[in-house]
Amino acid sequence: MYYNIAGEGGFRPNGLSKGALLLASMLILMGAAAVAPSLNGIEEEFGGAGYFADSIWFLLATRFVIGIGIVGISTSTTALIGMYYSGEERKRVIGMQSAFMGVGCVCLEIAGGILADIAWNVPFLIYAIGVPILLLASYGIRDVRPRSFDDGGMERQEMPHRRSVMALCYVAIFVAMFVMFTIPVNMSDYLTRMDVSMTLCGIVLAIMGTAQAVVSSLYARSKRRMGIASVFLLGFLLQAVSLCLLHLENFPVTCIAIMLCGMAMGIMVPTIVSTLSMASPAGSEGKVMGIYSMVMNLGSFCSALVVDALIESLDFADAFLYVGIAAAVFAVAAALFGSRMNKKAV
Repeated sequence: MYYNIAGEGGFRPNGLSKGALLLASMLILMGAAAVAPSLNGIEEEFGGAGYFADSIWFLLATRFVIGIGIVGISTSTTALIGMYYSGEERKRVIGMQSAFMGVGCVCLEIAGGILADIAWNVPFLIYAIGVPILLLASYGIRDVRPRSFDDGGMERQEMPHRRSVMALCYVAIFVAMFVMFTIPVNMSDYLTRMDVSMTLCGIVLAIMGTAQAVVSSLYARSKRRMGIASVFLLGFLLQAVSLCLLHLENFPVTCIAIMLCGMAMGIMVPTIVSTLSMASPAGSEGKVMGIYSMVMNLGSFCSALVVDALIESLDFADAFLYVGIAAAVFAVAAALFGSRMNKKAV
């Protein structure tokens, strides 16, 4: 059953609705966050197996199912935020969503690290956190008809160069996730070489989520926001510096590098989601955010394949350095492209 937003007999999102959307958003990055601290233990035990997995094919099948769930959560929460809210309120909630994604990573990575020191396979039980969130969502979330002639709809219809802006956002989230995912996938092995426990590895990885949450919260509260070109230049340069610092293989520097990458995600994720939300034609929110979720996860998938190949042929330090250089190049390219679109709009 579909409801209208507010109005007579309509559905008015309340605090329970917002809480359900934000808590569900904590799970968007859980696919990597929950198990990242224990990857070294998994590798030592099997080279690739889940809690119940007894073969690589079973593992791939279960991860595929988890991926479907995560993409569904990402698409639905992000699209519903765009449909439930408009104007400055939408931007605030989008910033809060990014902050909750960071908080989710913090909780899952710390818990995953502690549990991994008990037994490498225990962190997989963290996925059960989705059950209470599902119950909350069943009370606070309703399917709604898309906005058409409210301020949110008009706002989206007037955006110049809509397709170019959306294409830039899709490419940007792909690259941002490609660069970011380099860290959690490899940090367990990287830090183990420094004799770091899986508990401490989880705490170190949580620095990224903490930084993302703090910066995203500032985004949600700020009334003056940078243009998209400036955001991409700053965000990807922070990621570039982060990966280049990891080349040094020093524990205190590693902590700083992870913080910088988290700050970059805290700047870029809410900006990209907010821009896509404003650019979405009324009635197309689900499609636009579905593509966003697909591209975001493709970035993570490609990162695991490409960076692993780089590490195999080079080393952790050199692989991180090359990814950092690539991020710096993209920072300049995205900023120039964004600036050109702004000039054409004027």
